[in-house]
Amino acid sequence: MKTSFHLVALGISASLLSGCFSGNHKPDIQVERPDLTQVVTSQAVLIASVTDKDNNLTEIRWQQVSGPTSAILHVEGKQDQSIEVDLPNIPGTYTFKITAEDKFKSKREATFTVKAQSVEEIIFPKLDELLKLNFESANAKTINMSALIDFNIPNVIWRGALGETHHGTGIPMTSDQQFRIASISKTLSAAVVFKLIEQGRLSLDTTLAELITNEDMPSGFVVDDFYDDGQQKYGGKLTVRQLLDQTSGLDDFNSYLSEPDSPDSRAILEVLSGEDMNVPDIWHADLIIKEFLERGMTRNRIHKPGEAYNYTNTNIDLLAWAISKYLNKPFEQLLHEMVFTPLNMSMTYMDFHEAKVGEGPVDHYFYIPIESWIAPILSGNHNILELGVNTSFIWAGGGIISTLDDLNRFFKALKDQTFITEPALNQALQSHWIDVSDGTGDKSYYGLALEKEVFATYSVVGHYGFWGSSAVNVDPINIRIVSWIGQANTEVFFNFEQQAIKYIQDLGFNGKQPKQN
Repeated sequence: MKTSFHLVALGISASLLSGCFSGNHKPDIQVERPDLTQVVTSQAVLIASVTDKDNNLTEIRWQQVSGPTSAILHVEGKQDQSIEVDLPNIPGTYTFKITAEDKFKSKREATFTVKAQSVEEIIFPKLDELLKLNFESANAKTINMSALIDFNIPNVIWRGALGETHHGTGIPMTSDQQFRIASISKTLSAAVVFKLIEQGRLSLDTTLAELITNEDMPSGFVVDDFYDDGQQKYGGKLTVRQLLDQTSGLDDFNSYLSEPDSPDSRAILEVLSGEDMNVPDIWHADLIIKEFLERGMTRNRIHKPGEAYNYTNTNIDLLAWAISKYLNKPFEQLLHEMVFTPLNMSMTYMDFHEAKVGEGPVDHYFYIPIESWIAPILSGNHNILELGVNTSFIWAGGGIISTLDDLNRFFKALKDQTFITEPALNQALQSHWIDVSDGTGDKSYYGLALEKEVFATYSVVGHYGFWGSSAVNVDPINIRIVSWIGQANTEVFFNFEQQAIKYIQDLGFNGKQPKQN
């Protein structure tokens, strides 16, 4: 009887188990876009619809099956039916698997294949096209354009160039040609100050009176003459920070052709009219400061130092001159010792103020419209280099010559915090911003010799230059764009920059490689 009872019991149990499994269904997986093609370092989205007829689903597992290296899978929970995958910077085919399992351990699997193509393969041809379109839109006024985009992937840098180096020569423009970087010079000159702060030799709150004495001043002037509000003088209290962020309250040494006695007006008028406009061979640093004071640019100040933003070349020129006096070294020498040489910027130098390095800058034009406040003889589109205009007056605030690659090295080192390693100073460089927006659209800021533009989906930090230059780091896609067009005061390089960013961003590219979990 015992034997019979056990057999019956076992038979019932087997029957029950058999009934449970025979009536159970495996989960079902429907894959959306099982085969994807994307650029490296972009984010792929894998989507699957998982259902279970018996409502017994317990877990969904995602994993990488194969690929040249590991991708990063962002899995939030045990039942994720779609995930984001950060593709590495190595091209190739990556395979991912989704497994759905129910409480009876019944499971079903499906795979996704993602072909990660190189930046060179996908993005470079489009950048060539964008450069050409933008150059063609402007080449009635200019003869050359070049640009560089660093994708922050080892050895992945796009370069392009169009036009000719000098008018009428037919010599092709190349991406390694030198050009006048204009106000990008402000950031490079400020870098000398950054290094001195890092070395503990001064701070952002150091005053002019701590850097120079009355003996350093041009004859007839004292340090306090640098700021005069009509009632009292306190130029000695101007700080490094106020000179860097353009809040000193001082006027611009240049007039942008509105005053005939300003250096810029005199320099261009002399070559166009043939008249003697008392243009010196070189506007050396002492002469710049002397003329600035003698023209009364420091008198009757309206805004107190630190109170209001007013963008001028004066601030950086004054700071560079004071630093030079303080250290008893030409500022050009300090630039090489502290910035150019350490960063291997071998093709960068100060125009007019030191011996030429390399072939020198390419031609560039300045279109001057007919305006009531501009001398009529100045109107037209002028080749500034071909005319031989003496632009030595822009010095530390705008007189440096460089290349796409040299500027890329500098702004990469600044962004990566390998050039400045002092934490407090880097924090100040990242956080000190003055809102200079005009209220009509995107937000604009000025910081410590840096410009920042914030758009709907990205922001750029770097600097722009009047002659047609730009060097910016772009977040969140983590690329760097350096560009040049040989036409002053144009929107063309802005257009190229914005079009390139939009295209790269639309592809989902993100040069940031997050750490593995």
